[in-house]
Amino acid sequence: MTTLSWQVGLEKGFTFLIGKQYKYLQRHLNADAWQRLCATWNAASPDACGKALSGMLALFREVSKDVSERFGCSHPDYDVKASDYLGRLGINAH
Repeated sequence: MTTLSWQVGLEKGFTFLIGKQYKYLQRHLNADAWQRLCATWNAASPDACGKALSGMLALFREVSKDVSERFGCSHPDYDVKASDYLGRLGINAH
């Protein structure tokens, strides 16, 4: 969520509040990003949890690369390590 809020700040300026616990984040995200974020909250079954986790990792990967590039920082390989670990658990996260 923090990375998403940074992306919004970079796009719109850091002159607004996201709210406690990111309660206003939806107001600032595009519809696709919000939909993808909401899809990560499915815990109905182990398979649904795996798909949700994979979706969150994909969203984080895209947003964190964008944010790190715009801040002029290197992008650590956290998502690659997490994807590899999830793959060993049988969850497709690539």
